[in-house]
Amino acid sequence: MGYLWVVATAVSVLWGAPQIGNNSVPRAEFAANVTLEDGERFLREGLTAYQANQYQRARELWERALQIYTSLKDDHGIANSANNLGLVYRVLGEYQKALRFYERSRAIRQEDLKRDCTIDPQLCLVAQIRLGAVWNNQGVVYRFLGQYQRALEHYQQSWQWRSRVRDSLCIADRDGEQCRNAQKVVANSLNNLGIVYEFLNQYDKSRQYFAQSVALKRTIGDRQG
Repeated sequence: MGYLWVVATAVSVLWGAPQIGNNSVPRAEFAANVTLEDGERFLREGLTAYQANQYQRARELWERALQIYTSLKDDHGIANSANNLGLVYRVLGEYQKALRFYERSRAIRQEDLKRDCTIDPQLCLVAQIRLGAVWNNQGVVYRFLGQYQRALEHYQQSWQWRSRVRDSLCIADRDGEQCRNAQKVVANSLNNLGIVYEFLNQYDKSRQYFAQSVALKRTIGDRQG
């Protein structure tokens, strides 16, 4: 499962689900028939359609956003659009297409990480959150495909990045909402690892990860998890 957050500040970003907004290095407007605002509009309209379970409509809108961002050579918009298309193709059961779009998004996120972590700690944190999200999204698809070893590899990567984010946020404010949300996401990653180890018939490891997930949820008072 993903977490639906809308970008508002450097740390209020999405952990996994549809992405809108550009929260990295400012970029100049491009003189063309379309603008970055057009891409943003299609991302938002696609999000509305996605939340209303209008998945084909969401796909069409996000494809238009991707076309715009590609024509403007805006990597952040491309990564957001590609991530969203990965999500909607996953919901539609077109898993290979989902993986291709996730891979395109992840390639850009990895470059963002290299650059942003040399510029500003907040930008670095955002890059880590987004990279952890796309690793998780790919893991979900591999699990649906029954490729459990591949799912495990991607879930592990996601868990590592999400744990780094959690550590950074909780050092700054252990009792704050951002820390709590980060703890929930790490617990989700631990649960995902437990699931895939169960599919791999490694039951001892599965129980260990499930137990860690439950324990973490209890420490933050999450009784619904």
